[in-house]
Amino acid sequence: MECGLNKFYLAIAVGLIVLIELGSSVPTYGLTTTIFADDFSGTQLSSSWTVSTALTPLTNPATATVANGLLTLNSTGPSANFLDVSVPFTPSGNNLSVTTRVRADNFGRFHLALLTQAGTFDPGSVAAAFEFDMTGSLPGDCGNMGAAIDRVGGSYGVFSCNVSPGTWYQFQIVATNNPFNVTWNYLNDSVGVIASKSVAGNAYSFSSIKYLALGVWANSAESTSSTYDVDWIIASSPSPGAVHTGSSGSTSLVVRPRNTSTIVNCAPGSVRPGQTTTCTSRVIDTGSGTPITPTGTVSWTSTGPGSFNTTACSLSGSGASASCSVKYTPTASGAQVITATYGGDPAQPVSALAALTVMGDTLLDSWMVGLVGSVGAVGVGAGIVVLLTRVRKPKP
Repeated sequence: MECGLNKFYLAIAVGLIVLIELGSSVPTYGLTTTIFADDFSGTQLSSSWTVSTALTPLTNPATATVANGLLTLNSTGPSANFLDVSVPFTPSGNNLSVTTRVRADNFGRFHLALLTQAGTFDPGSVAAAFEFDMTGSLPGDCGNMGAAIDRVGGSYGVFSCNVSPGTWYQFQIVATNNPFNVTWNYLNDSVGVIASKSVAGNAYSFSSIKYLALGVWANSAESTSSTYDVDWIIASSPSPGAVHTGSSGSTSLVVRPRNTSTIVNCAPGSVRPGQTTTCTSRVIDTGSGTPITPTGTVSWTSTGPGSFNTTACSLSGSGASASCSVKYTPTASGAQVITATYGGDPAQPVSALAALTVMGDTLLDSWMVGLVGSVGAVGVGAGIVVLLTRVRKPKP
């Protein structure tokens, strides 16, 4: 493993990359920034840290040791055994970020916490403003497997069950003060997001945050052995500025209308003057890919004398087709052509005309399928049907 801060860099908004020595705490950068970082590359814990324990058995105390570039936190039960290492950290701005790289060697409970008071984190969460936990056995909603837990004060919840021992993860807390918001980012070792959770409200003022802590514990309820390795930790307030500036780009996209066909049917297809028939137009999306239901209106005309109850109807349907109907009453005998014209919509163009064959007094096929066509983006699409009207015989 590489040592020193070659493993990570902190980009500041002014474009300066700050390199922080092992275990050093930089309370202020300029006048408005608080920064702390440690990569544990020495042989002992830096004097910046304070070690606190609680309920630790005298015969088997919890420990914090540094070796091979790692901080190892160990706690052994079965009685409650708590240990925290903490460092002063007071936010200087209205936002902050804290990130650490951690691995569970032996599942128990580990936490990254921002505390409102010094000393060991207490189980009642009185001192915790924001906390990020990794545990291996307590949460029932993960089937007693590994879990990532978010906590604000005494309120916590499991937001990921994707935790395995022997695997490096990165825990990140990002918070803003005005308006208040805190986000927990649970990351893999390539900084890919495994899970993320955000909470808004007014739970804590940044002025109440005094310490940054790494902790571990074991007890009979969770695990009788708890060992975690921490590779590095870095914290900043305000959060580091973006490494890259924003940018945008654009390109031209040509979206062509989808093809349609129109079908017209009048039933009955043979009527006498004064008798009403119902004519239905069905518009079908025949374009490739996922069909879009045609919308809009269909207008109606006839080549002979007669009247429609309405000369336009609105399409309704689903999938690739939609339809609508009107009523037509001829007033004279003879063959008439009933035309339904679909004017298109934002997605579909119009269709071309098609003919229907009539033999004698009978329509061979009362359904007419329009030829698929397109007349640019705008044109006339229609379906036609020939309606046969019969002469009324005089009454004897």
